[in-house]
Amino acid sequence: MYPSNSGVYYYKLRQVDQDGSYTYSQTILIKVQAAKGFVVKIYPNTVDDLLKVDLWINEDSQLEVSVYDENGKNVLTQPFGGWRPAGKYSENLRTEILMSGQYNLQIKTSSGIVNKKFTVAR
Repeated sequence: MYPSNSGVYYYKLRQVDQDGSYTYSQTILIKVQAAKGFVVKIYPNTVDDLLKVDLWINEDSQLEVSVYDENGKNVLTQPFGGWRPAGKYSENLRTEILMSGQYNLQIKTSSGIVNKKFTVAR
């Protein structure tokens, strides 16, 4: 389920015994509201040459993407970005040009700023 999938979800568990018989639990209801602004997930962390970035944007927005080293120096500008309509996106950030160390991925939209730290190790 992605953060943009608001709604009501119903869940029930099925328990199967060793003899093959089964029973169901009571149904539970879960209400999910879309995240406000936007959500960013990165993986793997620690990375060698390719960092995957998943974005969920709740409104049309201009993305400004930068990578900063541990001293705050901008080492990559706009490796991906630009104008995006609301939705889910998956991007690849090529990190093979970065030296081993700690970095900060910063993504700005009209909803705000998200900073994600990652480590490059070779």
